[in-house]
Amino acid sequence: MAVLLFSIYNFAALATTLPCADALLTEKGWKVKGSININPTSNWLKSLLEDFPQDFSAAATFKMYSTSAQNWVELTLIDNFTTPQSEMYGDILWIRDLLTKDLIELRWYDGQKVSVLYAKNYQTCATNLVPFVDNSLY
Repeated sequence: MAVLLFSIYNFAALATTLPCADALLTEKGWKVKGSININPTSNWLKSLLEDFPQDFSAAATFKMYSTSAQNWVELTLIDNFTTPQSEMYGDILWIRDLLTKDLIELRWYDGQKVSVLYAKNYQTCATNLVPFVDNSLY
């Protein structure tokens, strides 16, 4: 029991001291921006999926705790078959609040650069999910 409490305490302390990911993502060459309304960009990405369904496939869905959102989130990764995986694995990433399903962040690769758009009314910076490799959105 003591180990469990110690682990919870350490996780809580770490979660409150993690830096904002914006600077790290920008250093990687990503375009990072916060906005009050991220729905127009989401709608644009959805229209790509609808207009070219043969080019896209759901690659993965998973859940994690986001320290920037201070909540559990669900990540849905979409792969574009026209982009070689050695260039980018997963081309669109939707991040939603796990309970409300509110969209809180989008990440996408447009063939040249990665962009991140997060909901400023939900979190103060991008989700603390910085890829270890250059060809991944997470």
